[in-house]
Amino acid sequence: MAPAPGDGADDGNDVDAHGGSQAVCVRTCDGGFFPMNMSSHHDQDTLNELCTALCPGTQAAVYTRNPNSEIKTAVSLDGTPYMDLPNALKFQKSFDSACTCQPVGKTWAEALAGAETALGSLRKGDIMVTPEKAAEMSRPKMDTKTRAALIAAPPAAVPAQTTATDAKPVDQGTDVTGPDGVTRHVRTVGPKL
Repeated sequence: MAPAPGDGADDGNDVDAHGGSQAVCVRTCDGGFFPMNMSSHHDQDTLNELCTALCPGTQAAVYTRNPNSEIKTAVSLDGTPYMDLPNALKFQKSFDSACTCQPVGKTWAEALAGAETALGSLRKGDIMVTPEKAAEMSRPKMDTKTRAALIAAPPAAVPAQTTATDAKPVDQGTDVTGPDGVTRHVRTVGPKL
């Protein structure tokens, strides 16, 4: 089975490192990496902060590559090629349980709390949805004209109480004999057609 583009498989071909528009977060302990879904056009401090927040269990650094290119073509933000990393591609040869983005003793939710904060500050238009915010957002909204009209309108008139003499007689129903010969009382509840 052929390796997928960008998986870093060593196929024996020399590849020149040149970076690109896709930012990837690389664990320096084994060269393992994942895309950050942000372009390299963001400022370096923002990229570094997010990479560190996404991989808090070990040291990680931001590299860039062309989308779907092999990891060997990536370069760090300071211009160092990925392949110059002492542990480049080590993740393909061996597994180190101490080299993980998830800190020991923490759940992923706890580990990625910093990433949520970093992402919240990066995307100014985003809204953090809490249960209270969800309830507020689910309520119907009125435009200002409708709201003003409702406030200015006089209270609705309450219909006067009807007396027993004003009330229409209630349909008492009729007696109907069914095919079984039993007479039953049937009350009509719908409109007469």
